[in-house]
Amino acid sequence: MDDSKEKAKRWIEKLKITTDLFLKLPVDTKLPNGWGKRELGIHLQGWDEEMIKIAEPLKQGKAFIWEDFCADPPDSYNAKFLERSKGKRLEEVISSFEQTRTTIVKVYEDILNNHFQEDKKHTDYFSLWWHDVHHLKLAGIDVEDLIE
Repeated sequence: MDDSKEKAKRWIEKLKITTDLFLKLPVDTKLPNGWGKRELGIHLQGWDEEMIKIAEPLKQGKAFIWEDFCADPPDSYNAKFLERSKGKRLEEVISSFEQTRTTIVKVYEDILNNHFQEDKKHTDYFSLWWHDVHHLKLAGIDVEDLIE
């Protein structure tokens, strides 16, 4: 396996770890921006869904470029995610998150095993775990051993 493909494989495993760390967060977790575990779950699930949407073009050979992916300001995505989940209880959010996270892991594994293109720089597509790390740090979780 080449270095990029090996890195992507490690990053899928790290995503599984950050998923577990999020699920183990206490119910009363509060982030500095005022979000609780519920809002964080909505946020993480929303970004998982966005990453799932762009999987098909990647399978067809399109390069993953962050600037193309994040055309709108991140806060506009967050507002959309939170609005559509208004009224959902934490248990519902966690269940939806688990389903979406399972799907993105399967999508990652499929791309890695069947569609990975070194020359198209697909590796960055697998970096969703870094997003989790950022928020887990804000929630007070020690994630230093995950950082490479």
